Amino acid sequence: QCVGAYICSMANPQDLPDLMRHLIQTPQESPFFRVLTTRPKEMLMVANSNVPIHSRLWCVYEAHCAKLLKISMSVVGDPAHFATNARASPQALQAIRGAVEAKRREMAIAAASDDAA
Repeated sequence: QCVGAYICSMANPQDLPDLMRHLIQTPQESPFFRVLTTRPKEMLMVANSNVPIHSRLWCVYEAHCAKLLKISMSVVGDPAHFATNARASPQALQAIRGAVEAKRREMAIAAASDDAA
């Protein structure tokens, strides 16, 4: 049961760079890290068409911290935006979507085999 959600892009004043610099000066004291230390059940990373998630250092840091703290993570959104942005070619977008879907099928088959064993 979800009793709340912390949305980094809405909770942190990203449009106020001086305040953000102060808030993240010591990453382990940042608002986001403090939320992670409460041990949420899951962390969602939302891919968008503006910029690939892994190209944003802070997003990578957040994922790293969640992994260290053993917090379950999921990346949601259009799979093509996991690694590209809105300027990617249609062929690249389709190739990425296909690769992600193939991996999901592979993982589902493996999970079904594990459950059957």
